[in-house]
Amino acid sequence: ALAHISFPIQALMKSSKIISILIVAPLVRSKEKFTISQYICGFIITTGIVLFYLTDVRYRNSCFNILGEKTAAPEHNDLIGILLISASLFCDGLLGTRQSEAKKKFNPSSWDQMESLNKWCSIICLLVAVASGQMRGFLQFVSKYPEVVKDIFFMTILGTTGQIFIFYTIFNFSPLILSIITTTRKFFTVIFSVVLHGHLFNTSQWISVA
Repeated sequence: ALAHISFPIQALMKSSKIISILIVAPLVRSKEKFTISQYICGFIITTGIVLFYLTDVRYRNSCFNILGEKTAAPEHNDLIGILLISASLFCDGLLGTRQSEAKKKFNPSSWDQMESLNKWCSIICLLVAVASGQMRGFLQFVSKYPEVVKDIFFMTILGTTGQIFIFYTIFNFSPLILSIITTTRKFFTVIFSVVLHGHLFNTSQWISVA
């Protein structure tokens, strides 16, 4: 989707996961109800992140292709890009809504949720990778650069460790709280980036962080 939409739309869509949960829940007539303060909180956080992206020259006019290579961002928005990113956001919101309903109805443990979600994600992603031919490209890349296996291993360990905290948060709080945490994580990344690497940010970006 990012290869087909302009940077401002990228910034808006990539920062709207909280909003997607708040909007999708009533659309699908979920029993999950949100307070006015939660809507306001979601709007403020999303606005801050969007403004930060729009004023960050490192990200402006750039995007990444399917191989992770940096490319020029499109100056216009194709319908296919809008549809893809909208579908992605809808799925994000629907996932959070369904997780809340499953928690209330079946009360699965965080480990049950983690096992079930990863099982079906693995099956679906494997089928898509094989059907689309991307699995062949992956195997060719690994055979050409075998040292990447170490990076994949550590990425897997870190990703799995992160998921333990993710599902703990869903089980003890809610998917909405999780989306707020994972979204505001971007701001903490900014702070660490300033401290560790000495990156400079303009006034607008610091206002966005605030």
